[in-house]
Amino acid sequence: MRENNKRNPFRQRSPRGAKASTLLGALFVVAFAATAQAQTSTPQQGLFVLPASFLDSLALVDPRTTRRPVSTTRLSFEWLNLYRKSGDPIALTGSFSGSAFVPVTSSDLLGNKQQTPGLKLKLEAEILDQPVEFSGFYTLPNANESLFTGLSTGTAGGATLRSTAIYTLDPGGDVSNYINSNAISQLYVNHSSQLFGAEANTKSAFGIPGLMVGIRGLYLGEDLSTVAQRFGSTTAIDAVTIQTRNYLLGPQIGFERMFDIGGGIKIGGTAKAGILANLVERERSFISRNQTQTRAQQNYIDGITFAQVFELNPRIEVPLAQGVTLTFGGTFLWLNNVSTAFPHFATVTDLQDVNLRAKDRVFHYGVQAGITIDLDTVAMFSPAPMGKRFLEGRIQEFNGPTPIPVTLYGEINKMVLAWDDGVQRTSRIVDNTSAPSIFGAKIAAELSRGWTTGVNIEAGLNTNRSVAVSQFLPGGEKSFDPDLRYLDWWIRSNRYGKFTVGHTSTATDGVVLTDTSGTNGAASANIGLIGGDLMLRAADALDPSNTSLVDRTSISDFFGGATIDTLRRDVMRYETPEWNGFDFLVAARSQFWDAAVRYRLDLASWQFRASLGYVRDTDAGDRAALGFTRDRREWKGGMSLLHTPTGLFVTTAFVNRQFRGNDSSNQAVFGENKVDEFGNVIPGTHRPDLNFAYLKTGMRRQFNAIGETKFFTELAIAKDGITDLREAGPKVVTSSQLNMLGAGIVQDIDAYNAQLYLGFRHYSFDVEGLRDSTTFGVIASPAPIKDINLVYSGVRIKF
Repeated sequence: MRENNKRNPFRQRSPRGAKASTLLGALFVVAFAATAQAQTSTPQQGLFVLPASFLDSLALVDPRTTRRPVSTTRLSFEWLNLYRKSGDPIALTGSFSGSAFVPVTSSDLLGNKQQTPGLKLKLEAEILDQPVEFSGFYTLPNANESLFTGLSTGTAGGATLRSTAIYTLDPGGDVSNYINSNAISQLYVNHSSQLFGAEANTKSAFGIPGLMVGIRGLYLGEDLSTVAQRFGSTTAIDAVTIQTRNYLLGPQIGFERMFDIGGGIKIGGTAKAGILANLVERERSFISRNQTQTRAQQNYIDGITFAQVFELNPRIEVPLAQGVTLTFGGTFLWLNNVSTAFPHFATVTDLQDVNLRAKDRVFHYGVQAGITIDLDTVAMFSPAPMGKRFLEGRIQEFNGPTPIPVTLYGEINKMVLAWDDGVQRTSRIVDNTSAPSIFGAKIAAELSRGWTTGVNIEAGLNTNRSVAVSQFLPGGEKSFDPDLRYLDWWIRSNRYGKFTVGHTSTATDGVVLTDTSGTNGAASANIGLIGGDLMLRAADALDPSNTSLVDRTSISDFFGGATIDTLRRDVMRYETPEWNGFDFLVAARSQFWDAAVRYRLDLASWQFRASLGYVRDTDAGDRAALGFTRDRREWKGGMSLLHTPTGLFVTTAFVNRQFRGNDSSNQAVFGENKVDEFGNVIPGTHRPDLNFAYLKTGMRRQFNAIGETKFFTELAIAKDGITDLREAGPKVVTSSQLNMLGAGIVQDIDAYNAQLYLGFRHYSFDVEGLRDSTTFGVIASPAPIKDINLVYSGVRIKF
């Protein structure tokens, strides 16, 4: 077990997202190899086959039972509605000095059960003639909150009730003065939990019908925050936060059988059990809001235990059409030996407490319904792919002495974006800024052999952008304000390269978007373009509906603004001809220049793309008139590899941004310098480098005549994006990190040059800072932030 206890801490924390990806990301990579080998119609033995005589002796085959054919590929979508049974009540309040008190327990907040919706995806296929199954599910966070009032009444001489927070009764508590929590008038309690996971199984393992053997990963996380207010005061407040994280990974075994009862209707289900290694993280904090300089502490520990999981899934399948089946069923999921938040509340101020308390039992149950598509059967009954109906290349030509071809093009990318920031849960129809709706025209003409010139004009339909969605603007901007994206003239020589002047891409525009997955229209490394303006919520606010919103800090502030990509601007740009897969670019204007190198390699079974660039930006814009300077130096790049026979891909991107200017702003977008606890710039200092890393991996395969299907998972980490600035609640942030974990699916529709997509992203934040200051000094304390969850689905049509 590792322990990290600090009182009055200034510390850097290990990323939770990195550990989640270590356990679950590897499982998703394996899952995306579902159809890594081409199927064959020639019957062969699978990977796990026992002698036929041994199978005959088992006598497992019932003439009434039916096995699914293993030569097909099936994709299932199911909606989940899960309930979690509450455990035994855990006390949150006690008696102060033996007086009468109001008992408050965890059951007063949670009740008997909590309900949450979710989504489950499952892919059944073959690898080397062995039937396999890959599945993943995601549930929305389940949040409960309540404000308990009237906990203490009367006067000091004639008290009738005196309630105290239960942690004040812990003899091992290290905080010397609990006065804010000893006799409290009210207690605000907020609790949230979340469950998601994935698994990979071989079916009919060892040739035994129905036997499943595989590996499973699960995540169970809980957040508990309380705010206790002292009786007779409005400023004497103690805030507690507790976070427990369970990352489970291990083997499992199961059994699946379905029985045909006539009319193609089948009943049956699966039962699975496993023993999983459980990496447990626990982080706790205690802060006296009016005394953070003397009473603030943090406690972080982690360790590995072993947990058990058992799942039962009864199911009914009803045929709907050729290759399409409706499914109805239930889910019963038991987790044993996991850590939950409430048992850690009573000892939150005890820095010597290193007990992970990973002995809890959690039970989920509920219903599910969805649809299963037999991709191979649907493909057999699908018509041949139609010709693309989007507008062809040269749709209009101006006649004259020298015809000038004009190409009109564009795309529409609309989606539904839903989010849950721990308090607000809503959805809106927006334009996906990852690949926004645009309209443009390209004009090109040949000057002479090997020489071409032309003009590019493009505008974005700037309305309801996904990047501008926030709690104050839940639907994004309402007004229609077209955005000029391109207005440039260019001349190209096959021998000497291409020169462009005007409002256009710079040399490094798009280097972080280098990608062979074909999913950038739904989700790219530029993660702030979907929900980036959503503001943070403090997890320890007394009034969650109002004071919890940190309206000066958004998701995108953690990576310096709305985009990590280089913005288009008025520049002169030169691009060399391609040489052995390489081409070089440079662009410049007053107070700005950048350069990049790109590389591409196409082999029989591999596609590889890589880009690397450097940016120097000293253009302070309107802030220059105020006497401020800007000097940002940036290395950025991207790389992507695709194995074409299997469709497996991996994409990475990075950004390192340095700040060397001078600006009085203490916020992320304009800030160049460190600030003190009063929000003032410290002369001669520079804020730390912003470091951003992104990983996307998955599989793209064509299962039917409609087009390719693409599955992906993604991970992003942004470090020190708001460090040494006045952001996220503290007067000055001393350490900061954003973690993002996401996944999704994209379906191409070739006949219409369109894509359908569905994805989700889970954001978590690690922030510490100076909460207040006095003449006696300052202290770094945790600034707990609620997690943010995004779910989005849309359609993109190009023409």
